[in-house]
Amino acid sequence: MHVSATQQHLHTIVRLSSADGEEIEALLLDVDLDDHQDLLVVLGPRTFALDTVHAERQTMVTSGLFVTLDAKPGKEEELAAFLKQGLALANAEVTTPVWFAVRFSKSRFAIFDAFRDEAGRQAHLDGPIAKALMAQAPTLLAAPPAIERCDIIGAKLP
Repeated sequence: MHVSATQQHLHTIVRLSSADGEEIEALLLDVDLDDHQDLLVVLGPRTFALDTVHAERQTMVTSGLFVTLDAKPGKEEELAAFLKQGLALANAEVTTPVWFAVRFSKSRFAIFDAFRDEAGRQAHLDGPIAKALMAQAPTLLAAPPAIERCDIIGAKLP
């Protein structure tokens, strides 16, 4: 039997191929294959073992945002702290699988995030991180954030 899987969060789509060439797809909810490689999947009258996972597990991302931020003089550390707090909000967004806050110099920062689709990107733009950033922008930023939409043409994710 050959098993291939694509994992997004803990929802895993598993494609099982039997020795006679039959292919079956199953959706496993809240299962991490790294922790449950001995799991049995029962589909109708047949049982498939997930003991040899030849899995290409990846979170496909297709769209992103690159946001550059320039701190006001004297507000650099406050902006850095604000961005560190953003990680907790990003972790709570199910449609934001990739989120980075980076610092390029004393006063120049950026946020990069990536999404599975346009709906995820729009949900993020309408969500708590964007709202908090826009609320703090007049206090922390020397200029409005430069928000660039981008298409992801390649990604290597854990």
